Amino acid sequence: MQPRAGQNVGQDVTDRVAESTDDAHLARLASGGDRTAAALLVNRYQPTVRGFLRRLTGDGHLADDLTQETMFRMLRHAHAYDPKHAMKTWLLTIARRLWIDHLRRSARRDVLTLEQTEPGNLPAPHESAALAEQREQLDRALQQLSEAQRCAVTLFYQQELSVEQIAVVMHMPQGTVKSHLYRARERLRQIMGINES
Repeated sequence: MQPRAGQNVGQDVTDRVAESTDDAHLARLASGGDRTAAALLVNRYQPTVRGFLRRLTGDGHLADDLTQETMFRMLRHAHAYDPKHAMKTWLLTIARRLWIDHLRRSARRDVLTLEQTEPGNLPAPHESAALAEQREQLDRALQQLSEAQRCAVTLFYQQELSVEQIAVVMHMPQGTVKSHLYRARERLRQIMGINES
């Protein structure tokens, strides 16, 4: 379908999308009100942020709420994005701050009881019962870690960030991140009954 005479909207959007694969460029466009750029950023990073928050919170509904707030803040503060840091690192920093704010507001560390199960936690139909049980056991074990340990482990293993990037997200020295990772791994082995040979 051809655009009407004088209407080059489709080509304009296509050109912008083609040249806007760079996060910094998309952030600049989004800060100027470009909805296409904003949608591209949200579509690109929403699954990553949600996966991180799902592991961190252990609660799919809470993870969805915090993900939505993270995306909202990304778009509201897109003008402040500093491209010297990866967009993923910036967003996970925002997401973690929102999680900490939630913990402070609720005045408790545990958001999800170990017995609670929700539809978002159920295994996909193609997963074997053993794999589903392992995933559930890992989720329960993660909830027994401190917030800092759970965050460090999730960023390292699920989000595949380097220790340096995790230090940026968590606002702590790299040595402290390494310590949290070490303690978290030891605690998880203990909780899950894994002996290192």
